[in-house]
Amino acid sequence: MASALLAVALTAIGLVWLARAFDLARAQVPAPAGGPAPAGANTAAALDPACHAVMALGMAVMFALFV
Repeated sequence: MASALLAVALTAIGLVWLARAFDLARAQVPAPAGGPAPAGANTAAALDPACHAVMALGMAVMFALFV
């Protein structure tokens, strides 16, 4: 029972982190004066929440296997 509850909770947390990573990756970067914004400028900012999402979803899978 506890592993099922943890699997559900970690799935929800992982999806929140994943949404945050997608939002950061899609955010508009202000263009520097006289030129376009560099491609992939927000990729580095999105890596931190993406890492948290992968870890939480991986743990959710591990707990789901014990249900």
